Amino acid sequence: MMRKRDKHGQFTQKSNEPREVRSLRLTDSTWNKMGEIAEAGEVTRADIIETMFERNILVKGFSKEEIQSLVKEILHDDKVTRNEKDKIIIKRGLETLLSMLPD
Repeated sequence: MMRKRDKHGQFTQKSNEPREVRSLRLTDSTWNKMGEIAEAGEVTRADIIETMFERNILVKGFSKEEIQSLVKEILHDDKVTRNEKDKIIIKRGLETLLSMLPD
């Protein structure tokens, strides 16, 4: 993933709060999976982690109904589904995920 740069060639900030370099210990499989998700979403691994905490994904357990609502929100987000082909592929993946959730 190529990060955006400003007119001086420096990486642009993604928020008003500056990021600091941190260190994490992760398994190779977790690191690789995060890389796949990041590449597919055109974001960084750090973006994934920050989003998880901003949305309380790790803190809050979601019911199946809440997840279904989030799926609808994702499918109507133009940043995620840029065209009809994207929407079909993403919908198929999310429906598969929903079918795997316990009732």
